[in-house]
Amino acid sequence: MGVSVGFSSTHLPILPTPRERGFSFKTTLTDPSGRLSSWTGLTSLKYLNLGFVKLDSAGTDWLQALNKLSALVELRLHWCKLQVPLSLPFINFTSLSVLDLSENSFNSEIPEWPNNLVFLDLSSNSLEGELPESLGNLKNLKFLVLSGNFFWGSIPSSIGSLSSLKTLDLSYNRMNGTIPESFSQLSELVHADLMENSWTGILSEAHMMKLGRLEYVTITTEPTGYLVFNVSYKWVPPFRLKFFHFDNCLVGPFFPVWLQVQSELASVSLRNAGISDTIPGDWFSKLSSQITYLILSNNQIQGKLPHHLEFPNLRALDLGSNHFEGPFPVWSTNASEIFLQDNLFSGSLPENIGSLMTRLQKLYLSWNRLDGKVPSSMCELEGLQVLSLRSNKLYGQLPNCWHKSRMLWGIDMSNNTLTGSIPSSFGSLASLSVLMLNINNLDGEIPSSLQNCTGLTSIDLGGNRFSGNLPLWIEKFSSFFMLRLQSNLFSGNIPPSLCNLRNLHILDLSHNMFSGDIPRCIGNLSGLVFGNNTEVFERLIYVVMKGRDPEHVFFQLFDDIKEMIGA
Repeated sequence: MGVSVGFSSTHLPILPTPRERGFSFKTTLTDPSGRLSSWTGLTSLKYLNLGFVKLDSAGTDWLQALNKLSALVELRLHWCKLQVPLSLPFINFTSLSVLDLSENSFNSEIPEWPNNLVFLDLSSNSLEGELPESLGNLKNLKFLVLSGNFFWGSIPSSIGSLSSLKTLDLSYNRMNGTIPESFSQLSELVHADLMENSWTGILSEAHMMKLGRLEYVTITTEPTGYLVFNVSYKWVPPFRLKFFHFDNCLVGPFFPVWLQVQSELASVSLRNAGISDTIPGDWFSKLSSQITYLILSNNQIQGKLPHHLEFPNLRALDLGSNHFEGPFPVWSTNASEIFLQDNLFSGSLPENIGSLMTRLQKLYLSWNRLDGKVPSSMCELEGLQVLSLRSNKLYGQLPNCWHKSRMLWGIDMSNNTLTGSIPSSFGSLASLSVLMLNINNLDGEIPSSLQNCTGLTSIDLGGNRFSGNLPLWIEKFSSFFMLRLQSNLFSGNIPPSLCNLRNLHILDLSHNMFSGDIPRCIGNLSGLVFGNNTEVFERLIYVVMKGRDPEHVFFQLFDDIKEMIGA
């Protein structure tokens, strides 16, 4: 009977399982005396799991020591801080079928391992170079995980020899070559993760003709990548996908027919896929009720959305930056994130949006043609974090009922025709960080209740009719990054306490009715001069104004100024 050693909560042999198995032992376990080498007498040892045991003191001798354990069937050395030997000795693991060396300190080219391996995980190291043709010798391999390294080049054509492969993970590398036609020979493949690389070339029907078991595929490349998905218009694939992400790859210009026949999809992403077609009117209603993520953003897709649909499992909907039109979809959903910005949606928002989408956390509707009032049921969304309604045709007063929105940290309602004053209940938004209400017809004074929003970092109220003095409580907000109050009716002196805002990087008080001298201490606001350490605050503003590139956001701020002064 074989011997097993595993530092886990069970005394049973550690069989091929998800990597979470065996993580419960103490991570302080180390091998300071290099006693790993004394294990060489355990010639009957079959299962060895030293995951999270620090073996860096073993230097580069660990493999030579373990190489004498010729009976090993499974070896798991996950996150052991191992170093790769300068030259690999003859590998004696003739029985080894499972090898996990993930999250160590390897920085060499990929070594050659025994041909009897069934499971190989070398993820999250610093391995580099091109994938060798010798990978094709691992003909018994069912799981190959090489993610999180620095591999480049193409997938070797020998990949087609891995006829038993079920999982292939090359994500988060620097692969900048092609995917060979021999990829089609992976007839047992279920899971293919090729995301976050720089793929080039063409994917044709020949690449996929035998992938009948494929359920999960993700291929993403750089936004300027040149991977083309070239299949005939009416091609019917051999697979039934559940998870499909194909971002920054040229799939268009037509909305793919092959995607329309996929009836079991749970997650879809076709971001920036060059589609400029009209979407079939019934496609959304044909989607599986199990759909959780639906992403078609950054295309030029036209058409209308079904007015009523129920997607109880939907978590995120992103149709931003397209040409969708018609009314806001009245969908009953548990989605937490909805991105419909930069489209042609019109009409008013449903008054009962708070009860339709009770789990909503982020709502992006900027750059559309929506009109009407902001529904008061928005206040019922207790988990709402970001509300972005910029550049629509919304009018009327803002509802004054925001006492439940404790999580709301970003509000952008700029460039509408809103009237009235800032709701005093905004002062109940304990998490509020970014408030942008510029280019409206708002008036009155800045409510004193805003001083309760101690996390405020950026305010833009420019291009309204606000009046009164600058509130003295502003000096409390030492983390202020942006204060834009230009083109209003503010009056009185500019208080010297403004100089206490040491983190201030953007200050605009122009086109108001201020009197008196400009405080000399303004020159001490080093953030206005040097502009250091701005990334965090810029990111907050970008997230609230999502729908345009980060660089575009600050150009948009200056465009707002031009619009206010009629330049």
